[in-house]
Amino acid sequence: MSVIYDDRVLKIELDLSKARDNEDILEPYGIEAHQLIVQEATGTFEVRINDISATPITLETGDHLTMMKITKLYVTNSAQPGAKAILLLTYSTQREVERKGILKVG
Repeated sequence: MSVIYDDRVLKIELDLSKARDNEDILEPYGIEAHQLIVQEATGTFEVRINDISATPITLETGDHLTMMKITKLYVTNSAQPGAKAILLLTYSTQREVERKGILKVG
């Protein structure tokens, strides 16, 4: 078993006035996150982690999911004018380097 120490945080601000249907919001960043924190949510939304057919999880301000590998984050929400969500995802740059084969660790 290995321990992953995260040293980076990705902040994603979601405009919940735009409707989404299982949109993978993590894909453009190409990271593997290990923790998801909902810093703020003024509307409602659901996420599915890693698999579009996974059970949806409704999240709200203060929720956090830890000790997991998040490579895909599918978001579904109805259009909610003026609503937003701020998500913080932690990841390790060293782990990303290892995964891409640039650095070999013991």
